[in-house]
Amino acid sequence: MPHILSRALPPRWSDVIAHEHRQKGVQIRISTSVRRFVGDSRVRAVELDDGELLEADAVVVGIGMEPAVELGRSLELKVDGGILVDEAGRTSRPRVFASGDVTIQPDVWTGSGFRRLESFQNAQEQSDSVAAAILDQELPKRPAPWFWSDQYELNIQTAGVVEGGDDVVVRGSVEDGNFCAFHIRHGRLVGTFAINRGRDVRVAMRMMESGVAVVPAELADTSNDLRRVVARQT
Repeated sequence: MPHILSRALPPRWSDVIAHEHRQKGVQIRISTSVRRFVGDSRVRAVELDDGELLEADAVVVGIGMEPAVELGRSLELKVDGGILVDEAGRTSRPRVFASGDVTIQPDVWTGSGFRRLESFQNAQEQSDSVAAAILDQELPKRPAPWFWSDQYELNIQTAGVVEGGDDVVVRGSVEDGNFCAFHIRHGRLVGTFAINRGRDVRVAMRMMESGVAVVPAELADTSNDLRRVVARQT
């Protein structure tokens, strides 16, 4: 089923965020596009593709969803949903490098093919790897992908790769808006999604980066200090 944040989160977690917005009076339209803006010197309404007309005092337009790969194609680089690169940012032409949202890179966290990572953190760290490769230096160790957003009273954080097919252990209370969900694959932590539990996310990132085996019961038990769990395992 279509849902918000579909490129970053499975429905179980995106629905938590959507619910919060709806509680604040926000109407969310999914699988809907804008046909045109209606007005004179300023926008008065927005017409949707189904003909519905919504009154509007202002319009905020989000752009940049599709990677701009035209330059890559003109250089005859391999392109598949983004410019294909290795862990060093090297393209299909060894002397050409790319970094940032435009690239699709090896998914080292789950080992499942390639993935686009769209965040300022990735763009910065991927560029560090490109610079090291160009200078023939050892590549810096990449931390787990991380993203955050503050919305209303919610501090939302994700790290690693969060997908619907993972085994999931929840620490805290989803209903109370204070929890951390650990996504586990083959006994290893591959991703986490949290609301108002940033400290747990930081510890989870250490778990992912070290590759330690995790014990689901230890993650779920809020009486456990996760920092001690990591220290014991590493």
